[in-house]
Amino acid sequence: MYDDYYSYPAGAAALYIGLAVFWVILVVALYVVSALFLKKIFAKAGVANPNVAWIPIYNFMIFIKLGDLNPFLYLIAIGATIVLSWIPVIGQLIGLATGVVGVLAAYRVNLKLQKDPIPFTIFAFFLSIIWLGVIAYSKNEWNTASKPLAGVAPVPAPQWSHIAFFMDQTNWGGVPNQGYPVTAAPQAPPAAPPAA
Repeated sequence: MYDDYYSYPAGAAALYIGLAVFWVILVVALYVVSALFLKKIFAKAGVANPNVAWIPIYNFMIFIKLGDLNPFLYLIAIGATIVLSWIPVIGQLIGLATGVVGVLAAYRVNLKLQKDPIPFTIFAFFLSIIWLGVIAYSKNEWNTASKPLAGVAPVPAPQWSHIAFFMDQTNWGGVPNQGYPVTAAPQAPPAAPPAA
């Protein structure tokens, strides 16, 4: 005869509990590591209180702001993903939009830390925690239009600087302004007069 203690339901329950505990520990560890890295990046960027890196969601809103995007885009994208996730295609596309906002901010942060933007943005997309650690502990200094480095050209305004919805126009105490005003949309050159 077999012992009920080792029966399938008890073993399966133990396995599920063990996996749940493992995932909780992994998620907490990844959060702690990412908060430590963000704290270091915020200090480089001149954020008055880098400890805000420990506040969930707000820390990534500051990261998005440092990437010259409207930080409320991130909040709107997360909210829309939660509300619309039950719709088969729409929910996934909005979730993808949240990732796109993060990748655009990572591109701008790479520029401001004098990193090669394309490879480091790809690095950020695939291995974001490791990328955060690399840029957090690099020797590069923060370079913006409002705080340019000597001998280094300031980072130009982002390509979306003429779109007020995307461009960061917020003024948060303690988070430095990056020095890029919203500009007018690029105008097409005047058409040549018709030939006679």
